[in-house]
Amino acid sequence: VSYIEKEKVRNDVADNSIFVMVNDKNIELKGKDKYIFIDVFEYIDFNLTVSNGHLILTLNDNKAGYYDILKNGDIIKIYWE
Repeated sequence: VSYIEKEKVRNDVADNSIFVMVNDKNIELKGKDKYIFIDVFEYIDFNLTVSNGHLILTLNDNKAGYYDILKNGDIIKIYWE
């Protein structure tokens, strides 16, 4: 595989980045072909190991699941209730 082909693959992956709003912070998700809700935990500081009540996950003001597909511009809230 040539250097140019490697760069093309790297740029194609970079072009797949999306921006989502997580707890009022703009986050860029990058490096994958598609993104699911659980991917945001790689980009935010949120401790899931210590329970502080019920975990609330919302995607565009609707209840969210870990495997919901994310799109550019989605609004995500993650918090304990």
